[in-house]
Amino acid sequence: MICTGKIAHAFNKGGPGDAVKFSHPLPMTTHDHPWNKDRAVGQKRPFTTQHIILLTQRLDNDRRLKEMALFCLGIDTMLRGSDLLRLVVRDVMDCDGGPKAEFTWSQKKTGKPVVTAITPFTQLAVRRYISQSNLKRDDLLFTAQRGDGGKPITTNYLRRLVKKWAVELGLGPENYAAHSLRRSKPSHLYAQGVKPEMLRLLLGHTSLQSTQEYLGIDQGEALALAQKYDCFKET
Repeated sequence: MICTGKIAHAFNKGGPGDAVKFSHPLPMTTHDHPWNKDRAVGQKRPFTTQHIILLTQRLDNDRRLKEMALFCLGIDTMLRGSDLLRLVVRDVMDCDGGPKAEFTWSQKKTGKPVVTAITPFTQLAVRRYISQSNLKRDDLLFTAQRGDGGKPITTNYLRRLVKKWAVELGLGPENYAAHSLRRSKPSHLYAQGVKPEMLRLLLGHTSLQSTQEYLGIDQGEALALAQKYDCFKET
């Protein structure tokens, strides 16, 4: 089935008069070189559930629809920044103009597919943004400028944007970067008891060891858990 035309007509929310505004515009870089090259950096912190709720409320109140969609998709899909910024409208919307609940993505780093889920809250955020921006199916989802011909947002820009969000939340920006979006949801799921093997599939990792290291699971934690449960102790 071939889809043509614009997506925006399928939505009721948003309109041509609703402009996407950034409170603190960030400069774009001409070349998107890895920001952490030759630097000693640690693993960035995930956003907590409280952080996520507070930031989405602020972005919604300020009508920063582009930032809202980018933040929610980054949290929900758990994609790397380089993959998140390659999304086009058809990746997240079906031919009828409705949001997809899931989609399969080929990872830039590994070349292997990963299935990502989009929750209803994020679906609404994406619908509002696409409607407001009047995007077509083949348009990049996130560009530096609104409209056709916009340059794609760079990973450096995304990193600085995440740091700006951290400042708005009263957090230390040095502890947060683009990878904080990818780490947030799996950290919450792991804390709720989801097995690392399940998280490995969601993150698209090739090995369980990579997921364990990603979640910060070390041998000490595993031993402490083993000592906590005594099979020979009467209950």
